[in-house]
Amino acid sequence: MHQITGTTPTGPEIRYWSTGPSGPRVLMIMGFGMRGDLWRPQIEGLSGHEVAWFDNRGIGESQPGPKRFWTMKDMARDALRVMDALGWEDAHLVGVSMGGMVAQECALMAESRFRSLTLIATHEGGRFAWMPSRKGLRTWLEVNFAPESERFAALERLLYPEAWLRQADREALRERMTQQIGRRARRATLFAQLHAVLRHDAGERLRALRLPT
Repeated sequence: MHQITGTTPTGPEIRYWSTGPSGPRVLMIMGFGMRGDLWRPQIEGLSGHEVAWFDNRGIGESQPGPKRFWTMKDMARDALRVMDALGWEDAHLVGVSMGGMVAQECALMAESRFRSLTLIATHEGGRFAWMPSRKGLRTWLEVNFAPESERFAALERLLYPEAWLRQADREALRERMTQQIGRRARRATLFAQLHAVLRHDAGERLRALRLPT
């Protein structure tokens, strides 16, 4: 699959990639602590589209910027700068988990630039946002803050049902996860992203959106 890569001309520098010479444009935003390349199965599935993805600030090959902590709006501006760097006037917008929160802010900032909004495993934030179970929260903390040797087992428990794991090729799954996730993000970045998640509140503002969602 032929792909191009680039970096936003303004800072913090955000590294992005795109593939597909034609077809509907799709911008994909990854979630907490993960590199944009984790979208690879979906990118391959959208081979008839022009798809772009990127590393959020402080992740992978993207700079963290001058702020110690940042907000969803900061990351939304990063996503819009990626579109500008690509020369895209509009696109379908997809975000998962924290990336879905970033996508919400993108749509609220520049609704006319998006043909649709797809939100996966995310929420609108605010005081009454859905909270995970105690077990889910503990597993999420293990994925992001436990020693490296324990991370992949925790990630398997977080993402996949036990019934599916019992019949899965665990060695192939672990190899794929290692290739996609690689080394964990710096703690400073994880805490900065957590700060953005806890401050996210788009609830009432989302009512104003009119694009297909």
